[in-house]
Amino acid sequence: MKKTGILLHISSLPSQFSIGSFGKPAYDFVDLLANLGFNLWQVLPLCPTDEANSPYNSPAPSGFNPLFMDLEILYNKGIITKEELNSQKKTNTSAIDYSFQKERIALIKKAFSRSHLSINEELRTQWLALKKYANSKNIEIIGDIPFYCARHSNVVKNNPQFFNLETQGGAPPDYFNSDGQAWSAPTYNWQSKDIFEWWARRLFGELNRYDYLRIDHFRGLVDYWEIPKDCENGKNGKWKEAKPYEWFAHVQKKVDISKLLAEDLGTWSQGLEDFVNFTKIPNMKVLQFGFDGNPNNPHLPQNYPENCVAYTGTHDNNTLIGFCEETFPERKSEGLAKEFLQDIFASKADKVLIQMQDLLFLGAEYRMNTPGKLGSWTFRLSDDYAEHIDYPFFKELIKNDKKNLQEHRTVFA
Repeated sequence: MKKTGILLHISSLPSQFSIGSFGKPAYDFVDLLANLGFNLWQVLPLCPTDEANSPYNSPAPSGFNPLFMDLEILYNKGIITKEELNSQKKTNTSAIDYSFQKERIALIKKAFSRSHLSINEELRTQWLALKKYANSKNIEIIGDIPFYCARHSNVVKNNPQFFNLETQGGAPPDYFNSDGQAWSAPTYNWQSKDIFEWWARRLFGELNRYDYLRIDHFRGLVDYWEIPKDCENGKNGKWKEAKPYEWFAHVQKKVDISKLLAEDLGTWSQGLEDFVNFTKIPNMKVLQFGFDGNPNNPHLPQNYPENCVAYTGTHDNNTLIGFCEETFPERKSEGLAKEFLQDIFASKADKVLIQMQDLLFLGAEYRMNTPGKLGSWTFRLSDDYAEHIDYPFFKELIKNDKKNLQEHRTVFA
């Protein structure tokens, strides 16, 4: 049976406390998903973010972001006072203003120091309670694990033998970026004795808090672009081979492979395709990448196999409305977006996910992230977002996933 769902990070939930949390609005969102007939909710990494507010370069990749701590739960447990709770209230806005962070972290540390409780344990308790509620509503959670670990992270500090500390990962120059990309995070030392066992433990631990796990930059398990650590762009890198089949042999002994998803976007290689096919881990298809004029493009819905996860767009993409306005300006954007949604839901893909922005038909100004651009990661839902959903359209869309896929040939012209 096809599973369908929504991509929405915790931070983007509405809140009167500056940022989304593991509290009541998250439970309300689960209820909304269940009411519409969805059965998947994908979140971004739940770890603390870097100075640019990205969860993909975290100082503690296996931890929880303390900003997701629900303050009303803390108040009800007697961990913070009424005055402290009220001091954190802010009017909900459509974009997160991260200037509240220092004050919030200071309050949480103060409260937990006097209560002698663990911040991370409370976060874990709140998250697992939310996940349990979602599962009770037949909603499964898809988590996300960054491929690389930040150079300044506790993981690299505690396990230096697993990393090539004189290098960094990145991407070569391409059509979109003539300088390539330098990510600062060190590449992996695939010669290290216990690295595959470490990877297996890492994935096992993450799956303890999710139902499925998306592995970001999956292609890095096959080969990867390596750059000297001091380079500011990706021009001076070279391709290096990893050890994908050894990795898989170790991981499958500890991890249920059927719970993994592969983000294999980016530079294609035959080795990557062969490895994805060998593992049978579902890989990603992104509708927005399908329109290069080639009717055989694998990202077009009519070409999706069953064993894949289909997206209208990822957190790094435009919203579907923004994409339609940019790519097909001669068409009415909402009408075309609905046609695309019908196509992707009618495809053979076992799993279909759309951005929350696409459920609301929001424009480009609401995209979650523009890679390389400061000021991203701020999207947040309004308090009344549920009133702006086209319920008849989406309920019918979710029920009617067996209709014949209709090609919209105008988009290939």
